[in-house]
Amino acid sequence: MTDVRISLRQLEYFVAAAETGTIAAAAEHHHISATAVSSAVSQLEKTLDLQLVIRRKAKGLTLTQGGETLLAHARELLEHAGVVEADVRSLGTTLSGSLTVGCFSTLAPLLLPTLVDELPCHHPDLVLEVVEDSVTGLHQRLTDGSCEVAMMYDIGIEPGFDVTPLYTTAAHIVLPATHPLAEHGRIALGDLAAEPMALLDLPPIGDHFLRQLERRGTTPHVQYRCRSAEAIRALVARGRAWSILLQRPQVLHSYEGLPLAQLDITDTLDPVSVALVTTTGQRATRKARAFMDFCRRTGSAASGDPRSGAGQLRAPFTARTQREGIPV
Repeated sequence: MTDVRISLRQLEYFVAAAETGTIAAAAEHHHISATAVSSAVSQLEKTLDLQLVIRRKAKGLTLTQGGETLLAHARELLEHAGVVEADVRSLGTTLSGSLTVGCFSTLAPLLLPTLVDELPCHHPDLVLEVVEDSVTGLHQRLTDGSCEVAMMYDIGIEPGFDVTPLYTTAAHIVLPATHPLAEHGRIALGDLAAEPMALLDLPPIGDHFLRQLERRGTTPHVQYRCRSAEAIRALVARGRAWSILLQRPQVLHSYEGLPLAQLDITDTLDPVSVALVTTTGQRATRKARAFMDFCRRTGSAASGDPRSGAGQLRAPFTARTQREGIPV
């Protein structure tokens, strides 16, 4: 092991001096003497054999390039140390408090019932707070720390985020039950190219579908654009259009009670995974790790039979959620 000669206390005082701009302000912040802060910074410089700050009388401190580099690492180390301390202190105790989780808006009806119903069985004192948002909104929430983990599809995710797939789903075609092809079970995308399409225009899903169609030589006639899967299904059930959706529901009727048909696609489309997304380099708290472990355990039941050729996996988490059949 490396002989570490830098203490967390020294780093703590150095960060305080860098952030407040003066030795005196750092000392006041930590309720210690200015001499103790100055000594800690000087000891760091001696240990590292590097000037970290430029001291100017009556003008405070200015960080050198080495000081800027150390400041970034020191903040990360101190944050990690805080998480370690909290984790160790909590050993043998139950998880408590609140955890804010983000969820892509169209996934919420499918995932939330199980989370709200079953998570308390494992962690009764953990309060789950869920915020629904777009992919862009979830990126921002993860970045600013207003949520620790988000559940979304693994498409359209920007760099700087870690993705943990939970289960895979595949697109299917939705037709009116009266459509001439409704009884076929499986059809090609090209069979519907000339007919009006209702597109789920919710980024990044809509663009993903259009790219998939384009790569396979199909240019759809997009007649309607909706941000709700149920609005799409209502239009289709009325015979106004056909569509592609993820997460095949078990209820084959629109909100109006009109029948629908769900068909497998003969074309091979890129699969889409429902995933847990976290900020790269951000150490998850014990509560977030427990939540993610729960999702991985319950989500591992999602599986499909590739021999069926359907490409549609079972709904995640539990059979009950599958029976609820909330479309996405």
